[in-house]
Amino acid sequence: MIPVARRLAVACGVLICIPAVILDWYGGRQTEGNVKGKWDVIIVLGAAVWRRDDRWIPCPTLQRRTRVAIRMYQDGVAPLVIFTGGRSSPQIPSESSVARDWAIAELGILEKDTIIEEMSKTTEQNIAGALNARHWPESSRFILVSDSYHIFRARRMLIVQSRRQGTVAAVGSRPAASVRVKGAVREVFALAKAVAVGNVF
Repeated sequence: MIPVARRLAVACGVLICIPAVILDWYGGRQTEGNVKGKWDVIIVLGAAVWRRDDRWIPCPTLQRRTRVAIRMYQDGVAPLVIFTGGRSSPQIPSESSVARDWAIAELGILEKDTIIEEMSKTTEQNIAGALNARHWPESSRFILVSDSYHIFRARRMLIVQSRRQGTVAAVGSRPAASVRVKGAVREVFALAKAVAVGNVF
């Protein structure tokens, strides 16, 4: 007979894994090909920056998100990209400035077509900072870029904060399976917390 503690552990694992898989599946379906027409801005959510060869570069997660955003920009989907993310410590440059500089140097975006938001440290703050970066008319159309498992919560936060449910799209960047598994499990808890405090509905 399976001990009660083991049964409870298995049940908890299932209760976490099922929503994790659903979150990643949902985000994986939010692709660049689904974004039709013209949009006003692409918002790239922040992630860590690394020191390499005496310069700062975006971590692979932030590089992946940035590449997705710049592809859409270069395809004419939106004329403006906002990079979000502040400093993790005073000695480290902001995530947004590093991502923007890397996108200019490596991917060819024009600096005049970028805005950086340098104060945020969380997803909610990333989105609030992007919305406060300039005045947005009521007709503004936003595209959000983050990792696939993160897309549902981030998009819901943008909808709640912008109050524009019909003009918010999201595109999920697709990390390796091992990254998605860990990220999706963490995201289940982050989403539960966001629901509890009313940030997503």
